[in-house]
Amino acid sequence: MTDPEPTARLSRVPDEVPRDQELRSLELLLGGGAQEVLTRAVAEEGGVVQEARPRFVAYRPGRRIVVRYWADVRWRDGSSSQTTIVATERRSGPPPGALEVEAAGTTLGVWRWPGDPQLPGLKAAANADYVRALLDAYGAPPGRIFLRTMSYWPGRRAVIEVTIPPRGLKFDPARGRVEKKPGTLLMFIKVVRQGRAQPLYELHRTLGGALPIASCPGGSDEHGLLVLEALAGHTLGQTLTRAPAYAPAPGEVLQLVHRLGRFQLALDPRNTTDEKVAGHLELLRAVLPGEAATLDRLAEAYGEGAPQPLTTVHGDFHESQILIDRGAISGLLDVDDAGPGQLVDDLALLVGRVWALGHFAQGNRAAIRRYAERLLDAFSEEVDEAELRRRIAGALIGRATMPFRGQDPGWATEASLRLRLAEEWLAQHAGERATA
Repeated sequence: MTDPEPTARLSRVPDEVPRDQELRSLELLLGGGAQEVLTRAVAEEGGVVQEARPRFVAYRPGRRIVVRYWADVRWRDGSSSQTTIVATERRSGPPPGALEVEAAGTTLGVWRWPGDPQLPGLKAAANADYVRALLDAYGAPPGRIFLRTMSYWPGRRAVIEVTIPPRGLKFDPARGRVEKKPGTLLMFIKVVRQGRAQPLYELHRTLGGALPIASCPGGSDEHGLLVLEALAGHTLGQTLTRAPAYAPAPGEVLQLVHRLGRFQLALDPRNTTDEKVAGHLELLRAVLPGEAATLDRLAEAYGEGAPQPLTTVHGDFHESQILIDRGAISGLLDVDDAGPGQLVDDLALLVGRVWALGHFAQGNRAAIRRYAERLLDAFSEEVDEAELRRRIAGALIGRATMPFRGQDPGWATEASLRLRLAEEWLAQHAGERATA
């Protein structure tokens, strides 16, 4: 596979707030005027939101919008702090237990972290005393603990890191200064919806003997909590951007997916790349109306594929799910979505995301793209090559949604650049398929 010319930079595209006739709050929630609505989440505590910045958006046009904000709050005593607040509009109405707020001619649901009505265990997981008692029950080292939120998808799940705070200081001779010692990573607490913890616990027990996944000593199904051990290493994405020479050989990656494929899990089939692409295109059409022609071309070029054999797959297999320690694979994260699926989807997602990383990373771009080519060559021996190349384009289309979802500055321009990358890939794929 030849290396295409670097994606041309675009003139800046305005970050316009999309409009949705079914979700009337969209302009309010994304247009910078949501402070009054968000203040309702802290009003009982005497808070007033001074500024709110969207940090995550889950949007299904015409059906629901969920926005997670990082909010600056002034309190009754004159102090200020920052907190996470979530606002949502759904055609089915606010989630039960959310604070209902009338605004923009509709009813919104609002809550402040950790009071997520769909994750009732979040309050327990964010309470250091509760977590300390939970860790004591599983034999963790004693001492004061520090909690840090690693990820939070409102209404779906959260991951909280548990560390022992550092004691004392250390002298760094390279920098010639005294610094705080790093804390000791103990475990992670995963918060899921009620009823999901026990199946995930059983899944970890099933897979744990054959795969490098975190051990799960237990948790609380009542609260929707899982306790997961910390694994050594950095993600494959971090490794590629910092020290690509330590990335594992493609054959090691294939060994990992084959070990997973030996298990038979009685679960519903995972969504295919094609099913996900349909949702990605719907979202992109709604938020980037100026790219309608591009999206039409992508949809036509992407086309329809052929179903592939079923096996057990990870379901969300990408560079942030694979841990690397001293050049070897040391961990596989987030097996929550493991189940029956098409292996080509897992492999395409990994190649597509690494290929995108090679175009938009801060450093080592050429080395990252070469690694993506090595993955593609190896994976083409395992699955249908034409289908693999086509679904890699699907993964690239998915990456184009991320600037909007994260509300990155200049998200419209960044999304358009990622669409150009998907177009380049499809053009090359079509050419290589025609000569095959």
